[in-house]
Parts: sequence; C-alpha cells; structure tokens
Amino acid sequence: MLVDSRMAPTDSDVLMKRWLDHHEIPNAVVLTKTDKISRNQLSQALHKSVQTLKTKEIIPFSAVTGSGKDELLARIRSAIDHPTVRKTHL
Repeated sequence: MLVDSRMAPTDSDVLMKRWLDHHEIPNAVVLTKTDKISRNQLSQALHKSVQTLKTKEIIPFSAVTGSGKDELLARIRSAIDHPTVRKTHL
C-alpha cells in the first residue's frame, strides 16, 4: 500500500491497512516520494507511520533516486512466491 511520506497517514490509509490485516492479506507500506524530504523528516515519517498504521513493515521509496527499489522488488517477489497468496488471493 502506498503512503506519501510528506504527510501523515490518512484515515483512509489506516482503514485500508486494517482491512488488509483483517482479511489476512500480506501487505507492506511503501512510503513514497522520500527524495522530497530530509533525512530527519523521513525518520519522523517512518516513526509516525509505524505508530499510526501499527506495522514495522515499511519500505521508504523514491522513484526519482531509485532508493528502496531493490527492497520493494524483493518484497513483491516474496509475496508472489508465497503459496498462501497464490491459493487464496489471486
């Protein structure tokens, strides 16, 4: 699920995360546009997202710099290869 790193997670972000977790759908939060904020702001955004969305599985990502790309692709591959995902969610 994509969340803009420049703002706190919204109520709809929280609702989506709860829905995914409730239905036991594997998921990860991707903080986007991390190139547009400072390291300090990124640290604060990560902390706020962990608290608000009740997850530690957060991937900071920037399409501009490519930061986080490898981690995100690895997470997607892992989800695709997960047998539960193939059987119940596709």
